[in-house]
Amino acid sequence: MKISAIAVSDRGQALAEQLRAQANSAISVSRFEREQLPLLASQKRADDILFLFCPVTDAVRVAAEFYNYGNIPTAIIQIDEQGKYVVPIAPSGNSSLSALVREVAATLSAIPILSEPEQVESFSIDKWAAAAGLRIATPELINSVKEKLLSGESVCYSSIFPIAGALPPGIREAESWEKCDFSVSFLTGFDRQTLLLVPPVLSLGIDGSTDGLSTSLEDLVLAFMNDCGFHPLALDVICCTADSPLKDAAQALSEKLNIRFLPVERKALEVGEVRFTQTRYPYFPENECEKCAVLGLNSALLLRRTEHSGVGFAVAVLEPQES
Repeated sequence: MKISAIAVSDRGQALAEQLRAQANSAISVSRFEREQLPLLASQKRADDILFLFCPVTDAVRVAAEFYNYGNIPTAIIQIDEQGKYVVPIAPSGNSSLSALVREVAATLSAIPILSEPEQVESFSIDKWAAAAGLRIATPELINSVKEKLLSGESVCYSSIFPIAGALPPGIREAESWEKCDFSVSFLTGFDRQTLLLVPPVLSLGIDGSTDGLSTSLEDLVLAFMNDCGFHPLALDVICCTADSPLKDAAQALSEKLNIRFLPVERKALEVGEVRFTQTRYPYFPENECEKCAVLGLNSALLLRRTEHSGVGFAVAVLEPQES
């Protein structure tokens, strides 16, 4: 069986190489220019399976040319250059093709685009969450969402940020966050029966001293996050100045939580050294704690500095890019 993967960009070629590295069968990887793709059919290729890492419109044109020449491969599968979706282009209604699409999607942590029943059957919310970079706060509730989908019931969600890309049939946005089956949010306070998927979009700036602390920095951070209604899994980075007395404790806590630590040089805090984001949140960072938080993700200040037991905390949030 001859299996080929063709890419039209560096990113697509990297995905093709990833697929080849994890495949059980040999895959030949080639690089084409987009305008060359329609010529594939005229080359009298002997591909049994053809993976196209390109825009879907280009893949459809390729399939049409193969049909014109009467030498259509057993399967043509398109993968977008972001590696988000795996789409069977030809032939349709083939159960083995659907299985192959699921397998490739699992390898690339992508979403298989199949018929409605097939999409529901193959959809795995934990894999979808992982592909979207979300952290699962309540993994014990994953099966309840899957079971509702398989039984034909609607599953409702709420999201603090817009959800990009396709979700399978049966999943719709909830009228209110109180009535959702799963939620995408960095906030706590949801019903215990709600599957919570947490985006790592918060940066925590800290300042102060360890002198006189009656508890650990970890306990202080977790208490602060709880008081603010922020889920700890939403933390992506902890930041402080490089000469802060809290630096070693902050770095150790970052390693324990498996998140990034950013020591900020004081020069970076000087006016003119960095452009501070100001979007829907009307706060401009005024002190080193707030500036460190903003620098952690090049983001927007969400919560001004507040002090707990002599340690200052400020929070910045990374907003989604406008598409």
